Amino acid sequence: MTSTAPHDTTELARLIRDRAIVRGQVTLSSGATSDHYFDLRRVSLHPRGFTLIGHAIRHEARVWHYDAVAGLVLGAVPVALATMAAARDLGQELPAAAIRKEAKQHGLGKRIEGTDLTGKRVLLVEDTSTTGASTLDAIAAVQAERAEVVGVVLLVDRGGADPVAATGIPVRSVFTAADLLGK
Repeated sequence: MTSTAPHDTTELARLIRDRAIVRGQVTLSSGATSDHYFDLRRVSLHPRGFTLIGHAIRHEARVWHYDAVAGLVLGAVPVALATMAAARDLGQELPAAAIRKEAKQHGLGKRIEGTDLTGKRVLLVEDTSTTGASTLDAIAAVQAERAEVVGVVLLVDRGGADPVAATGIPVRSVFTAADLLGK
């Protein structure tokens, strides 16, 4: 049975388990090692996964009011675009932005591409977070644009939600690593 209901994440969880969990020793961006890796681009760049992610993120963010969605390059950009598309499916206009780790050294030298976030209420999205460091960096980039991060939604929380929550910014996750690994 296939469901597209925003609150039903059964199919999305199956896609992540089948396509995105890579077993074996890997070094995470935090420098820690793990016996598994969530390669969520395998789902966020899949047609069905893209749709399911967008609706799941919108469902988790339903309690907040925001004018734009943003995600850190590379993994969170498809999540932000999926959220934008899900909003469009509901008849809402929700522009998106991509946040670089640092400003470009050429062109316009921008750190944030896409919609101008100045003065906007922003939903920040992440594909996965272990320590929260990248998310905290993205929050700082959004705030430097004189925008307000109203909340953060993690597709998969590997432990990164707590450091974000410690800043006072609300954070939610669609899944925890334990949800998907059966631990």
